[in-house]
Amino acid sequence: MASSKKIIAVYKIRNVVSGGFYIGSSGNLYERWRAHKNRLRSQKHTNPKLQAVWNKYGEDAFKFEILEVFTSIAEMENLEQELLHKHREDPVCYNLAEWVASPMRGRTGSLHPNFGKVLSPEVKAVISEASKRQWGISDPRTGQKHTDETKALISAKVQQAVAEGRGGCFIPSEETRKKMSASLMGNQRGVAKPERTEEHRRNLSIANTGNQNWLGKKHSKESKLKMSKQVLETTTGMQFPSLTAVLQHYDMKMPTLRRVLITGKPISKGQFMGLVFQYIDPSSIT
Repeated sequence: MASSKKIIAVYKIRNVVSGGFYIGSSGNLYERWRAHKNRLRSQKHTNPKLQAVWNKYGEDAFKFEILEVFTSIAEMENLEQELLHKHREDPVCYNLAEWVASPMRGRTGSLHPNFGKVLSPEVKAVISEASKRQWGISDPRTGQKHTDETKALISAKVQQAVAEGRGGCFIPSEETRKKMSASLMGNQRGVAKPERTEEHRRNLSIANTGNQNWLGKKHSKESKLKMSKQVLETTTGMQFPSLTAVLQHYDMKMPTLRRVLITGKPISKGQFMGLVFQYIDPSSIT
């Protein structure tokens, strides 16, 4: 069921034996289906209901079906939300989430899948070890404790901040502030490097200046004329060789002329009210 085209759709995973179903949506339908199957096959799906019935009935008992295809994510999520509100309390619906954007929002107390569950000592130990492995790598203070002197210093800082109405925020010392400021200044890669010479600066400037092939060159009058777009003022029949000629003749601003040329409508107000301009097709000139 692979496809190179991304399909935005609401789908259903249906149990053809029991009639149960799971409703979902994705901006990349076939990739989402592939992810569902991989997690279910490896016993790692985040929905315990769906995982349980998958294990009970087997993979062949489930069909992946498209309910509706969309052109936008917003339309897709609107339909999924409607279906969740309609079917989530149905006993044959495997969905746990009440909301599309935040699956566990509103699921408090008995509505939450973990309500009333007590973790066994074995599970607690696994969670503890996993946390230690995670934070033991990224947090240099793992396993360390503050001394009584440090605790007293932290407490004094917090009390001072509270007294100043700063909500208990840490107030760094002047020395710390200077270090923080220095670390955030400019391009740190250039710190302690020799200052660029004038020649170096000039070479950088030349290297970053526009199209090097055109430096020092100018268009001739003939070239400018060839590149110019001829314009017709339809109410008087006057023709102009370029937009610049129109501006000079009427003492007009370019935004005004551009607007009329784009819209094809006459100028609606001011001293040029009623004038209409349009480009002249070069192929029509004989």
